Amino acid sequence: MISVQDKVVIITGASRGIGKATALLFGEKGAKVVIAARSQTDLEKTADEIKKKNKNAEVLIVPADVTKEVDIKNLVKTALHKFARIDILVNNAGIGINKPVAEFTTPDWDLTLDTNLKGPFLISREVLPIMIKQRGGQIINISSGAGKNPIKNYAAYCASKFGLIGFSESLALEVRNYNIKVSVLLPGTTATHFGNKEREYVGLRPKNALLPKEVAEAILTLATQEPQAWTSEMNLRPLIIEP
Repeated sequence: MISVQDKVVIITGASRGIGKATALLFGEKGAKVVIAARSQTDLEKTADEIKKKNKNAEVLIVPADVTKEVDIKNLVKTALHKFARIDILVNNAGIGINKPVAEFTTPDWDLTLDTNLKGPFLISREVLPIMIKQRGGQIINISSGAGKNPIKNYAAYCASKFGLIGFSESLALEVRNYNIKVSVLLPGTTATHFGNKEREYVGLRPKNALLPKEVAEAILTLATQEPQAWTSEMNLRPLIIEP
């Protein structure tokens, strides 16, 4: 396994849940962490927690809405200005709206697809010229078990996560000759704010769910594989032991 020490990693949706756990883990391992989310206040809390785990950690806060192209351009420009390179991108920001299709509004649809699918496209497009010039880099897209298994009342979410898998697989073929790896991670049900506000970071394992830190460990595994090893897709599931 290679080290992420001094690697520059951008993590979207880093103010809570999987994104926050990933930022904490990469910061603890010595990466230079660029954390992005819409809330400056929440990002500052994440940065403080990273510093508590590793007082020498380098953390850059960049508030950004992944659906806005101007924010994405500013995020990448700011990260590049600060650290002069970008080694790893974790496209984690996501949203899910629970409604039957007949009740789904066009703004609901647009917000879901813009966040979960257009966002990863926008930021990947922005970092790719940098990684191509470096002759190396890694993009890790966080899809979902719902990217292969449909869920009632989550048609837009499923469509976006199905789409993210296809985007990842196609992009991987485009850039592999530049020594750029593109991987997609499909976590199962995870105990985060996304699913239930009351169960995030309570220290207890919810029934049939992963913890955010376990998903973060899987992301770290993808990022630390040997240079010639490439996991294009990883499925991560909670181990359910029947009584």
